[in-house]
Amino acid sequence: MGRKGYAIGDFISETSVGQDSVWRHYRMEQLLPTYLTNVAVSNYVAHRDTHTGVFGKIPIELLAKPDDIGEMITGFSRLGDARMSSNTGMAHIPGRVSVMS
Repeated sequence: MGRKGYAIGDFISETSVGQDSVWRHYRMEQLLPTYLTNVAVSNYVAHRDTHTGVFGKIPIELLAKPDDIGEMITGFSRLGDARMSSNTGMAHIPGRVSVMS
């Protein structure tokens, strides 16, 4: 197998379906326009962390290919300077593009 699917929202559960498939369930309480939604499937590794901002603690999960995760963690080390939107879950990092949380 080696590949997992990821989506926006809170991860709810994962159920095995057959020998080589899983059903992953996510839930997003806020309404999002379609251009802010996404689904990704690959052999990603995950780095979980928490961002403490104006709206309290926000769990984040960074996903990258195994060879790229270290560089991604370093790149997101500026997240402490981010301004988070409670409406969209978007983070603006000064000098960087906006990213989903």
